[in-house]
Formats: sequence, structure tokens, C-alpha cells
Amino acid sequence: MKKIRHTGIVVVNLKKMRTFYESFFDLRLCSDTVEDAGFIAQLLGNRQTMLRTVKLSAPDGSMVELLKFRGPRKSGKPKNPRQQGITHIAITVDDVDLLFKNMKSKGVSFLSKPLISPDRRARVCFCLDPEGNYLELVEVLKP
Repeated sequence: MKKIRHTGIVVVNLKKMRTFYESFFDLRLCSDTVEDAGFIAQLLGNRQTMLRTVKLSAPDGSMVELLKFRGPRKSGKPKNPRQQGITHIAITVDDVDLLFKNMKSKGVSFLSKPLISPDRRARVCFCLDPEGNYLELVEVLKP
């Protein structure tokens, strides 16, 4: 593997989710595309599939891809961090305490305040994005 290219998140409120990721993590719009029932339907094996894809890019080239499907959708409960399967996105930040205070003041929910990891290499905390996806915020500490 060369690198992880992007993380795809199926969303209900595209505008709210885009604003959240752009404002707190300084991601920039890379593309905003409506994909019709041709390519995406073949790719996902569903003739009824149409979606809008918004790709937000970080300075290192990694991306968050927000996917807003049109038409009937499957709903489900957000995972919890102890559930089997993919449960969270870890994001490296410069100052987790400052980000925690900023996000908390704007109503973002956290599972705890930032804590130092047992190996003392990082300061971390978990929060939820506007649609209940878990984000692990990680500040790498200098030895």
C-alpha cells in the first residue's frame, strides 16, 4: 500500500457536514460532483444509485469524501467505538486542547477531555461529527 487516499462518509445533511469538516480541520474543497446512474450504479451494483460527492482535501493530500445519496436510503445507528468494523477516523492536529475548547464552545460532543496516552506519545480525545461519526483527535507529543 502506498497510502490511504480518502475516507468516505455517507451523509444526510451535506451542507452541515461540509461546514463542520472545513471549519474545524481546515480542509479545502477538491471537487463537488453529481454522479449519475451510469458509472456509480455499475460501481456499486445498484441501478437506482445516484449521488453527490464532495471531496475535501488536507495539505498532505489525504481527503474526506462526503457522499449524499439521492432517493431511498438505508438508515442505521452510528457505530460505537467498541463495535466490530470501522468505527472512527483519527485526525492528527497541532493543538488538541485548543481545538477541544473551540469545538466544545460550538456544541460539539466529546467522550472525554484530551488525555495523554499511556505511552506518553500523544494527547487524544474522541468527539462526534454532526451526524454521529466518531473522530479521534490526536496531537503527537515531542519526546
